[in-house]
Amino acid sequence: MALLAVLLIIAGSAAIQYFKGNTAKAAATLIAVISCGFAALGLSEPLARLVGTYLGMLAEWADLLCFVLVFVLSFAILQTAISQILKEPIDLGKPIEQVARPILGAIIGYIISGVVLIGLALAPLPPGYPYPRFDSVRPDASRPKRGLLNPDGFLCGWFGLASRGSLAAIGNPQSFSLVRAGFLDQLYLNRLGTAHKVTRRTEGPAIEAGRPGVWQGPTDITDTQGSRLTTMPGHTFMLARIGFKRGALKDISPFLLGQVRLICKASSNGNPFSGKGRAIYPIGLMVGPRQIALKGLAESIRLEEKDFGREDSVRYIDFGFFVPDGWTPVLAQFKLNNMVQLSMAREQIPQVIPFGHADASGE
Repeated sequence: MALLAVLLIIAGSAAIQYFKGNTAKAAATLIAVISCGFAALGLSEPLARLVGTYLGMLAEWADLLCFVLVFVLSFAILQTAISQILKEPIDLGKPIEQVARPILGAIIGYIISGVVLIGLALAPLPPGYPYPRFDSVRPDASRPKRGLLNPDGFLCGWFGLASRGSLAAIGNPQSFSLVRAGFLDQLYLNRLGTAHKVTRRTEGPAIEAGRPGVWQGPTDITDTQGSRLTTMPGHTFMLARIGFKRGALKDISPFLLGQVRLICKASSNGNPFSGKGRAIYPIGLMVGPRQIALKGLAESIRLEEKDFGREDSVRYIDFGFFVPDGWTPVLAQFKLNNMVQLSMAREQIPQVIPFGHADASGE
């Protein structure tokens, strides 16, 4: 599906510009398409949060609807302005026009195909659409597949550069490269449980960070089979404590391990929401003081009322991560719309809070 869509959009755009366009207008349209793609990436999420509660049964489609709405409206406005400014065609000569028009048209189509793929990834479709970024049974976050020519990754990458560069210079408080590090991976991993009614987002805040939120794990960890945890060269085993709110339980449970992630920075100094980040996914959760239940990212975890103490409004779970050396966890994220800032344990290491189920999966 993605292969066909990318090829058709690029070929169609190149043909339109070759037969009906001109070089000056095509160049202006390219700038407009890129700008509108950036606007859709930057504005659709807060708009979806704002209108999602009013959409009823269509709330799951709010991300896609807002993404399309922002892109189409901004593109219509810019195209109207371009038409007014370039009322008279600018002819650069037949040789230049014949070569430049289809090239610019193909690039325009490439950007538009990226917008289309991102939009489809935002929709609550089965995880194989528009292309299978991960294996649905054993997804590996370190080895995502990419669509033909990677137009969605290209657009997200350039928006990330702008968000920590020119957009940051005009007061943008959050860097897309950090807050949404590995954005496409997050979208696809959040959709792995769509067929099993695992929600991709929660209606309201569902998590809070532990105090402290992250610390280096002990070296003598074993799995539930009694085998010692294998170390990963160039990585440090760390534990992150994430609290799940009792009041949001219906939106939280069940959840996939791939819906939990840490955002790490090469330096924890300064604004934790600025710069470039790296998304790290858990390998499992602690079921004993020195025992971890290893889980795949597609495995579901069920949190129930009995997992909370009688007076507890939050249930903390300690997740295990292999964090690359030189990187510091600064944020914890859950599903598509929950994010909390983490604090690092500097002196006293907290005791592990075991998760109550010996079989933590929802199977």
